[in-house]
Amino acid sequence: MSINVDVLLWRLSPTVSSSTKAELGSVLSEFTDLFAWKDSDVGQTKHIQHCIDTGNATSIRLPPGRVPIQYQRQLNQVIDDMLSKDIIKPSASPWAPPVVLVKKNDGSLRLCVDCRKLNDVARNYSFPLPRIDDNFDALGVAAWFSTLHLASGYWQDEKQHWTDEYGLQAQQIKDKKTTQFHLVQ
Repeated sequence: MSINVDVLLWRLSPTVSSSTKAELGSVLSEFTDLFAWKDSDVGQTKHIQHCIDTGNATSIRLPPGRVPIQYQRQLNQVIDDMLSKDIIKPSASPWAPPVVLVKKNDGSLRLCVDCRKLNDVARNYSFPLPRIDDNFDALGVAAWFSTLHLASGYWQDEKQHWTDEYGLQAQQIKDKKTTQFHLVQ
């Protein structure tokens, strides 16, 4: 078992039996590659590609917004970090919404994309969410259940392009056969 799985098992309630811990440890060890054990573990799903249907709308390329001087260094660090993790790369797409910086609880900055203009021309889809009481009923008499979330989940599916003060960046696309990016000069 990896050290990370051992740490997770150690943090379980003392009321969990050793046989249950062993069974859970076996499952976690089998799928250890699915977990983000450190900040640099940002994966990308190969099961979905987010397509935004804009019909025949003219592409929207907005200039980058003004970044206050006190946040410019942090913005550069966030972008450099995303570039080094292959989350983003330079692009020359005709679509480019601007980025917006949002301060997280810990004081660091989250890079968000302002897609309001894109949303104005995108086709609306209606996918109703399941009722929460139906979800609880589906759990039935389950002895165990867990909630998980994606580490930096927004960046894990292929989608759009955005601008910053240094040019155009884009969501990293692994399949270069279908999508090609060009460096913006």
